[in-house]
Amino acid sequence: MLDRLVGFAIVIATLGLAAPSNATAEAKAQFETSKVVIPFDASRKHLAIKVHINGQGPFDFNVDTYASCEACVDHELAKRLELPIVGTAQNGDGSGKTVQRDLVGITELSLGGATFTEVTALVDDYRWVTAPDGDPIDGLIGYELFKRLLLTVDYPNHRIEFSRGALDADEHTIEGVSNDGTPDVTLTIGDREFHVGIDTGSTGTLSLPADRFDELTLASEPRLVGRARTVYSTEDIFDATLAERVGLAGFTREDQVVSSSKLFGHPLLGYGILRDYAVTFDQVGGRIRFARPTND
Repeated sequence: MLDRLVGFAIVIATLGLAAPSNATAEAKAQFETSKVVIPFDASRKHLAIKVHINGQGPFDFNVDTYASCEACVDHELAKRLELPIVGTAQNGDGSGKTVQRDLVGITELSLGGATFTEVTALVDDYRWVTAPDGDPIDGLIGYELFKRLLLTVDYPNHRIEFSRGALDADEHTIEGVSNDGTPDVTLTIGDREFHVGIDTGSTGTLSLPADRFDELTLASEPRLVGRARTVYSTEDIFDATLAERVGLAGFTREDQVVSSSKLFGHPLLGYGILRDYAVTFDQVGGRIRFARPTND
């Protein structure tokens, strides 16, 4: 998850969880209605929502599709709620560094009109990420929580929707690629293809590893815009404007700004591009749809 704060780039890593040795059961979803609709606050370019854990809350969480887990909780919240440790996993920060972190069990995690039971959450430090009210966030909702569901992140209308179902093919529906449990798609820059991750936790636009910048035709020279930070590393970050068109799911983008850093281990799509679309994820069918909805 990438984050820009007062002109600097901060990276909350792609979580890349390894399966714990005593793997826990997959979370189960219960709906009050056939479709759950949850408004989100994007004032800080994150998908900020409220959740309840084991009947307590609400707590401030961000929805992060590039967190390859069901959920993550801050270590202080895990301690306060006395969440039981159920295993461990390796947590990577995108720079190649990993650390071992505890996994805890959540009996019930509720958001909107849905309750998820038997949720497994990674414990780490998230209190340096800011919620819309200025306080630190309490955790993340990861991509794995919606593994069996049809999830839509509707940026123009500031809402998340999920239900049971499947995506049909159309001109803006493309085959998704799982990258260790996170969603990737193919886009084109000029005549070259790039596999990029869809990261709702990123406040950037299109972020590329430093060694991929040499492949691009730029309309402007790269300029230093700050420092990229992961949980464990820091490095310079540069922005530039492309001279080539970007093609994504049947849409074309001109004069696209791209970012680069030595810490970016994998190309990512962030808020600066995703904000124009409603993005629907069908993990079971392996499809992802981009749409330009009208505000309602």
